[in-house]
Amino acid sequence: GGADVTLQRSGGALSRTGRTGADGRLFVEGLYPGDYDATIAWEGRTVTVSNVTIAERQGPTDLAVRPTALDGYVLDLAGHRMDRAIVTVTDTTNGTSFRATTAADGLFAFPSLLPGTFDLAATQGVRQSLPDREWIVTGSDRVQHNVTVYPAGSVSVRTTLGGAPQGFVTLTFEQRSARRFVRVATTDAAGEATISLPAGTWDAHARHYTGNALWAYVGSVEVAAGVPATLTASLVPGGTVSGV
Repeated sequence: GGADVTLQRSGGALSRTGRTGADGRLFVEGLYPGDYDATIAWEGRTVTVSNVTIAERQGPTDLAVRPTALDGYVLDLAGHRMDRAIVTVTDTTNGTSFRATTAADGLFAFPSLLPGTFDLAATQGVRQSLPDREWIVTGSDRVQHNVTVYPAGSVSVRTTLGGAPQGFVTLTFEQRSARRFVRVATTDAAGEATISLPAGTWDAHARHYTGNALWAYVGSVEVAAGVPATLTASLVPGGTVSGV
């Protein structure tokens, strides 16, 4: 319930609005027979249903919003399908999350998603995926999206300035591999953050301004699958290099 519905007569200026109750029903008065386009606004998203026909003495009619099925496989680095992986899909419009577990063949499925942008994440044991995203457009019956998981570990990050915690510092991590993955993390007010990274050696760097002063950090961290790691990024005075 709680959806705002607007019925706009096709080719005309007539427009009527209503709001659904807790049971998803609404009653709209003052409609003339003809074809209408319905716009449904609900939980931060807007969905359009075209060609809604209203007849004289119209009885109850449904505004059918067609969902989209999102499915795919969770794969490891070699392309093998991973069973018992947990896949989370998050609707970026309103933050709603859905979770599924892959079957024996690595398949996951979310059968009823509305059009919008969704973030995907998958975990399987010590393996985790990198940030991933899928866009579902209106009218799509099915979207397929595979997710790759990598042996990964968590890194606890601490940023300091003069030995004291320094918050809201953004660090960029770049993996020393042919894939050259790049991840970004920003510490909180206490100068702390946690980030999950695929196993390997990661170069880390940051630059941070306090007033007009520039501070910088350059370092690295070694990440092993399933093993927690720590990184203290101690900021030092930085400088600007320019040239041609």
